[in-house]
Amino acid sequence: MGDFVCIVSSFFPTFDTLNLSPDFMEIPSYRPHLLLRNGNANTIFSDVKRNSHKAFPYTRKRLETPDGDFLDVDYYRGGNPRIVYILHGLESSSQGSYVVGMAHLLKSRGWDIAAINYRSCSGEINRTKRIYYAGATDDVDFILRDFVEEYQEVAMLGFSFGGSLTLRYAGEQKDQLHPHIKVLTAVSVPLDLAACSDRLDNLSSNYVYKRIFLQSFREKVRAKFHQFPDTFYEAKLKEVKTIFDFDNIFTGPLHGFPTAEAYYEGCSSMTLIPHIQRPTLILNAQDDPFLAKGDYRPYVEPNPLIHMPEIPYGGHVGFSYLTRGYNWMQRVVSDWMEEAIAQKG
Repeated sequence: MGDFVCIVSSFFPTFDTLNLSPDFMEIPSYRPHLLLRNGNANTIFSDVKRNSHKAFPYTRKRLETPDGDFLDVDYYRGGNPRIVYILHGLESSSQGSYVVGMAHLLKSRGWDIAAINYRSCSGEINRTKRIYYAGATDDVDFILRDFVEEYQEVAMLGFSFGGSLTLRYAGEQKDQLHPHIKVLTAVSVPLDLAACSDRLDNLSSNYVYKRIFLQSFREKVRAKFHQFPDTFYEAKLKEVKTIFDFDNIFTGPLHGFPTAEAYYEGCSSMTLIPHIQRPTLILNAQDDPFLAKGDYRPYVEPNPLIHMPEIPYGGHVGFSYLTRGYNWMQRVVSDWMEEAIAQKG
């Protein structure tokens, strides 16, 4: 009987809390069902469950960049006084299930939405040789300036790769970050790009994820080859067996880094965390199959504005319940942004 009660109770969140700071909200602990206490199971189940969300009513706006390229941003403008910029993950888009699910919840809570598509990620290949990479904070800045003056309260929310880009942008800006940007949230963030690349490439259980990413990368290179055959050598794809190989042959050199190692060192976000000057929540699960385990306390603890609770379960952009609507992560992110803005103005 006792075991049965424990199993039934694990369907629902408990009232335990993760204490972050006396100045901010207490985050409820994430207690998933036993079947979801596995990183891969939670990752896959969450994605399948989120795909049941109906489409989001975006309106697309194309921004012409100074270098002759374009960036597509999908907006929802409901006349609200605040807006959240959502940055998607690697090889995803504004249509990613986790982006759409989050947009539905935030819309219901009085937020306008700006879902960013990076170069080459909006369904149409971009014009320039450059595509997108982990150091493309200039594009983030360019997009933010499109509507940021119209809203007194602006939030940034990044998932996975987009979380790293969000933290890197804020850390680079330091005290120059636009004053209307009030709060940052990053979910399932690869803080150390080199370690995460190594984990994706070498952990046997990640074979399927790696294969999916590499297939998407190869398709993108083939599309770019038709535009720039002198830069995107299609024959080089035969050398790409790992994420590291792709970054070493294409991503790094294409964006000014001679090797993958140089790219990872130059574009990882962890070293910029101490410079962030806005309330920031980082939600990384310890069982995330994409993320390398590491001690990030030397970067997080010196900055009292950074809150990174220890979360045992959740997978990669997962954090699901079996029987609930919006998941733990979506509710925590929404509540956190409300509380941080209320506390810090």
